[in-house]
Amino acid sequence: MYRKNFIFYTFRILVINKLNAMRVVLSVIVAIILLCLTFLLFIRKEHTYNASAKVHVAQTKDGFRLIRNGEPFEIRGASGEEAYLDKLHEMGGNTIRFYDTINFNKKLDSAQKYGIAVIADIPIPAYRKEYNPYESAFKRARYQSLVKDFVSKYKDHPALLMWVLGNEINFPVSSNGDGFTTYYKSLIEMVKEIDPDHPVTTAIPQSGRHLILKLWYTTKLDLIAINTFGGIKEIEKDFRQINFLWNGPYLITEWNDEGPWTEIMTKWGAPIEPTSSKKAERLAAVYDQHIRPLHGRNLGSLIFYWGTKHERTHTWFSLFEESGEITPSVYAMQSIFKQQEESNYDGPEMYYMMLNRYGAEESMILTQGQINTADVFFNASNCDSISIQWEILPEVWNNQKRLKRKEIKPSSLNHLILENKDNMIRFKTPEEEGPYRIFCVIRDNKGNVARTNFPFYVINQMNAQK
Repeated sequence: MYRKNFIFYTFRILVINKLNAMRVVLSVIVAIILLCLTFLLFIRKEHTYNASAKVHVAQTKDGFRLIRNGEPFEIRGASGEEAYLDKLHEMGGNTIRFYDTINFNKKLDSAQKYGIAVIADIPIPAYRKEYNPYESAFKRARYQSLVKDFVSKYKDHPALLMWVLGNEINFPVSSNGDGFTTYYKSLIEMVKEIDPDHPVTTAIPQSGRHLILKLWYTTKLDLIAINTFGGIKEIEKDFRQINFLWNGPYLITEWNDEGPWTEIMTKWGAPIEPTSSKKAERLAAVYDQHIRPLHGRNLGSLIFYWGTKHERTHTWFSLFEESGEITPSVYAMQSIFKQQEESNYDGPEMYYMMLNRYGAEESMILTQGQINTADVFFNASNCDSISIQWEILPEVWNNQKRLKRKEIKPSSLNHLILENKDNMIRFKTPEEEGPYRIFCVIRDNKGNVARTNFPFYVINQMNAQK
């Protein structure tokens, strides 16, 4: 009996002592956390904005807003090219972001003609640890001179809205980047000194929290610009997690439907591209669910890509066909900008394509010289007013990405098409082994276009027998 009581009380004392020790440890941890938070809140950076500037960020009781020529200005637009600015205006857009600075005065004049404000990229090379383009004093002086001349030349144009000093420049988070951080800060200060009338920002990929904090606390940027695609769904959560450290203004400088890096892949790594109709549907949903609710700090958003651009394919991000026809996504933009409940698009609707009666997710592997059938399924209000175009192309993303070259649309292999019956073709596979893609474009007589494509892989017959 006494032995049991002794064991019981001994165990109880040990447990109590252990709990007390844990309480002490937890109290110390909590105290350290509170001390760190107090310190961080104390040093929390508050930016000051030049209220007399033609364009400036203004802080209000509800958050932040952009002021242009004395009036609030919500950015609604796109990132891309000079082409079709009249259509951007017609669709309710008010801003274009230009990456290319060739013939820049012409671009600014064209934008001014249609009442479109311009966000101007100042192109500088990205920092790379393995190859630092800023390592020599000569190169640093050269880039500084180019930036100075560019800003000085265009700062007074009435179409100018703000500067983007570098697009995804790999700003180092954990170090000074062999002096790059210091040099980049000096470029920002130089731009602001030359042109105090327009905000300066830089565009970063996704909503990297550490990168945002590093930029905000070490530079004099007026706002953070973010390029995001699939990550747009997490942007509000990401910002909420660092809100006590950073609650400044931001701008979404690139967004669209999911990028090719997040879509379903074939067995050989080719992304399966959604149809143009599905992209428009998802575009509107992404805005309604993930961008529209952002308020207070978000100064606006720019859809990517206004014009045509080859990234994985020539159709993935391109809002226009190469010959100028308009995709359903442009009409989805219009419904966003003009706050319409439904899209005004009345062109052909693309459903899907099949190859030898299989879908793209089946990862179709074909042999050299094989005869195949491709069918496209769609809806059109007047089939007499449409034209259907097919195109067979080799993939280029696998080689050009590896060689770090700009992606360019390859030459067509349409000589392989044996029979064309509008919504169905028969074709022979190429002799060269590798990845390919078959495209279908449906146009109507109103300037609309619907698109889809199907990736396939051609394998050498000898390899197929192994």
